[in-house]
Amino acid sequence: MSETVRASEDSTECRWTSQLVGGGTKWNIFVSLCLVMGTIRDNDDDYDARIAGRAPAGTAANDGATAGQPQGFLGSSIFPSFNPASPGSGSDSEDDRPAAAAAAAASSSSSSSSWLVRKPDEASSAVTPFSSLAQSFSSFPSFSFATVPSVSAAESTRDADKRKETKRSRDPYQGVEIKKKKRKHKDSSSSRHEKKAKWKDDHHSRPESSTKAADYSTTKDFYIDRRGDSNNLIYQSLPQSDIPLYRAFGNIVFGATGDWWIDRKAKGRRGVVIYQHRPARDKVSYKEFAIALKSRPQKWRKTKADEIDLMMDEDFVPLTKASGAEGTDSGDAPGSILEENADFLKKTQEFNKLLMEKPKDVQLWIDFCKLQDELIAGGSKRGAIRQAIAEKKLAILEKALDAIPGDEKLLHQYMSVCEEAYDSIRLLTKWDVILREHPDSIALWDRYLEFRQTNYASFTVNQCVEVYEECMETLRDAEEVNALRREKVLLHVFRRVCHLLLQAGQVERAIALSQAMVEFSCFCPPAFAHQSFDVRLNLFEIFWESGCPRFGEEGARTWANDIDGAASRMHRKQVEQKDLIDDDVDDEFLHWYLQETVHEYNNWLPLTDDQMVDDVEDPFRTVVFADIRTLLFHASHPSTLVALIDHLTSLMALPTNLSSSPSSDRRFLDAFLHAELASESAAKRMLAPEFPEEDSDAAQNNLLAEVPEGEAVRFAIQSFPFGEGKVIASRGWFGAIRGGEVKAVEEAGFGRMEFVKNILQQAQKVTKRDELLSPLLLALEADVDPNRALKLGKSMLKSDRMNLPLWHALAQINLSLGSEEEARKILFTAVIASQGFAKEQKKFSAMLHFCLAEMQIVSGRVNSAMGILLSLVDDKFQPSLDDSDKVPPTKSLRGRKLFTDILDDSVTPPTSTHLPTVTACFALYEYCTHGLSEALAVFARGLERLGRVAVGDSFDEETKKSQFELLQEAKARVIFVHSKRGVGYRPGDLREALEKALEESPHHSGFLELFARAEARTRIENRFRRVMEAALARNPSHILWTFFIWAEIRQRKNFNVNAVRALFERAVECPSSRHSVSLWYLFVVFEMMCKEGKRAKTLFYRAVRECPWAKALYMLPFRVLRSEFDDAELVDIYSLMEEKELRLRIPLG
Repeated sequence: MSETVRASEDSTECRWTSQLVGGGTKWNIFVSLCLVMGTIRDNDDDYDARIAGRAPAGTAANDGATAGQPQGFLGSSIFPSFNPASPGSGSDSEDDRPAAAAAAAASSSSSSSSWLVRKPDEASSAVTPFSSLAQSFSSFPSFSFATVPSVSAAESTRDADKRKETKRSRDPYQGVEIKKKKRKHKDSSSSRHEKKAKWKDDHHSRPESSTKAADYSTTKDFYIDRRGDSNNLIYQSLPQSDIPLYRAFGNIVFGATGDWWIDRKAKGRRGVVIYQHRPARDKVSYKEFAIALKSRPQKWRKTKADEIDLMMDEDFVPLTKASGAEGTDSGDAPGSILEENADFLKKTQEFNKLLMEKPKDVQLWIDFCKLQDELIAGGSKRGAIRQAIAEKKLAILEKALDAIPGDEKLLHQYMSVCEEAYDSIRLLTKWDVILREHPDSIALWDRYLEFRQTNYASFTVNQCVEVYEECMETLRDAEEVNALRREKVLLHVFRRVCHLLLQAGQVERAIALSQAMVEFSCFCPPAFAHQSFDVRLNLFEIFWESGCPRFGEEGARTWANDIDGAASRMHRKQVEQKDLIDDDVDDEFLHWYLQETVHEYNNWLPLTDDQMVDDVEDPFRTVVFADIRTLLFHASHPSTLVALIDHLTSLMALPTNLSSSPSSDRRFLDAFLHAELASESAAKRMLAPEFPEEDSDAAQNNLLAEVPEGEAVRFAIQSFPFGEGKVIASRGWFGAIRGGEVKAVEEAGFGRMEFVKNILQQAQKVTKRDELLSPLLLALEADVDPNRALKLGKSMLKSDRMNLPLWHALAQINLSLGSEEEARKILFTAVIASQGFAKEQKKFSAMLHFCLAEMQIVSGRVNSAMGILLSLVDDKFQPSLDDSDKVPPTKSLRGRKLFTDILDDSVTPPTSTHLPTVTACFALYEYCTHGLSEALAVFARGLERLGRVAVGDSFDEETKKSQFELLQEAKARVIFVHSKRGVGYRPGDLREALEKALEESPHHSGFLELFARAEARTRIENRFRRVMEAALARNPSHILWTFFIWAEIRQRKNFNVNAVRALFERAVECPSSRHSVSLWYLFVVFEMMCKEGKRAKTLFYRAVRECPWAKALYMLPFRVLRSEFDDAELVDIYSLMEEKELRLRIPLG
């Protein structure tokens, strides 16, 4: 008998056949009577079949799988249909048949017939007790057999002569050729006549028959279906071919237990081959298999009625859902994996209806795809069900792409699902096909870069860099894309590849690439400006290979001032080094870790050929032009040029935002660009804050509530636009420099602080935003030595007394030192002097007036503050620090009108860049005269005006978003001033303003710091958690997850370890932060701090798989996790770093 069953994958119906032995004279008489009564209809395909007594192809025996059987277990037709077919040549061997076929056919026995299966009286004895096999295929339909007319001896002889012939008959439903043997039918049901008549009407070609046929005069062309078919509603289709009976899930057949598999490697056979995969019993005869198929189908989906009936049998109402029937292996049943309830089916029907009406609606297709995620159930089957749902999503998106070809959003979603369903090789092949068809799609390239960088199996640093090079080459040639948009996309890709190199240990190449980009774009000689891109590259190669000091280095003259580099070549200084290696370490692996770390700390600046000394054996310290040529691009827009300066300072561990990008910018939200917390010192500051002593009353209080009044909250990540007066944090307000920034830069590399100062000084030739560069330099100096910074600031003012931002920075430094009166004098002097300045120099005076008025209001000198604000719009009014001088009412009304006129003018670009500061001054003026409500109304009108500003070349969408955030900051600042005054303050005012600001700008780190501090003082913890959860639900990011963890740890000294661990786990599972090196690093260190070494070791392997490029993660076992790894494992990790082509400076051993 046969051990395998073959089926056609393309067919949606099953044609099960078998060969059993039966016969008898009485049985022949019964068959003849059935023929006379019209029960059997002849086959139209073969005239000889009517003579030989073979069962006609396509009769009810073949229709048994569709007639009267439950059809479709799944609430959707997305899964590929699985259609078992006949065993073909796998039945009994022809050699075992009786030799005297003609003689046997002449006798009353019908055993010579290959179709007549058995006599009616043998039906019960044919069912053998293979209960386990029947249970395995309990969902398959039972057999149906038709009767066959009696045949004469001559006809039987002719039939016996043709037994060895194989005939192919075409399936009438799907047109799939199925290999069949000659066989006879027996009657299966009383409705066979009507089903055969229906089959005849559906197939119009029937040759004239010369033999006696059955009487079909009573057959109706149509009949009324009084029962109805629920599948018409489920599948939204009438044809039977659209209703699948069986489905394949991987190599398993739905409806069968897991020991029955599909042989995907079967060769030389048509259709699908099924075999039983058991350790104890590898094969089973076809007879046993066919008998098992007669069992009643197992239900795929439980209905509400079934649950009610099950509950009625109990004496109580169970708390959990009732399990499967007794004796059923519910663990193997697909229903335990996937459940399509009535609500899901209803939504599916609604989507199907909408998609039929709107097939071009992209978002509708994506929403329908996301609906499938509702099928995910918890438990051990989650991995399996994700694969099944991914296949459903792919089918949906393929249909969507057929309706809307080439749509970027659909393609992006489609490839995201492919990453879940395909293996690495198949996925890479798919990406190659997609990118060849859509080479200019920026969104697809961005997704492809992310995939190649995060695919652990295929990742190597050099291959990933080659992908970036290919992407940049494609984008450079995409002329049809808007020039500014293409420039911004190229800048984003450039940032990504630089941070990839930096985090992979190739620090020299990352810095050299950034230096070259600044020189090539920002300091191009005017004579070369009109040359083509390739010509300029060739000219720039001469400058690069000359060995002259480059941008950021001491003595750099830039490419524009030294075309061939010969003039400044002799001024290049040798790089100093600092020896920090401890030779007393006994552990070989820890000693190697210290050596590797120290070499990376010292040797971060790229060298030229002239600087290479004889004892330097590392050739990668020299970056030749060929290493960076393919990653350069043309940049000319002013915002892009300033962004390049920000990018270079971020590589030096100093985050700046000279371009005043909004918090929603890619540079902040992209987790690949942020690894600032992936170091031991940064992780310690993040996870182990310094709480008060145990005997203090504040030991168990919220640490954020204990921040001194004059200090700002210090969150590690900065994501807010740099506005006027926000360079230095003071008086409890956030700013760019809050203390500790210089220490972080110096920890990253020896001599980096001098490099950063050179960048800021040389960048003054690139950007005109001196209101940020000069104060930033002064603030960095103050972070090291405030007194020296004051002397430096005074000397700078002597040479440039009209530099108002410098006056403001000098006052802020005095405030940080506690010299409030000195700061007040500096600001008042600057305010008086600015009244005589020209309009161009006076545009920065608003921040001086606001800062001085704020100090006066907090001190209780409201009249003085009002006069200072009035002098901003009225040059003739002389302000005073004495609060006894009141502003006359007429002057007050005139001041309001002047403020309104100025705000109306400042809304029109380009003077709108100062709109937030002027609006804040007007609001503070209204606060002095009418109170807080009028001040908030000023901001409401300012936000409304800004919303009406049209976006253009000089005022793009990003600038508009920055102005919105700066206005929200000014609004919160006025409420903050009111809170410090302590007169009629309601904490809800600041909370409501910050909640509204966070709804529009959830990633703004300044708003997050202020909100956490305000809520900490109210001692209402859950309100802060509720706001954070809402922000994460709307738009999650690595910034939100990191801040949430940071704030949770600072709730109290004995914080909830499990709550923090749960936040970490959710963060690393979130798609937006799954590849955050900082979060993975912090998670591992956190578990080690909690004495959970095994957890930390498991997390290490997960982290490396998600971030295979991050050298900082690979280095964890050599020091932080040293107690959890033996020597052999550390050798394997070192070999893995070499395999991934990470930069290793010192060989192990």
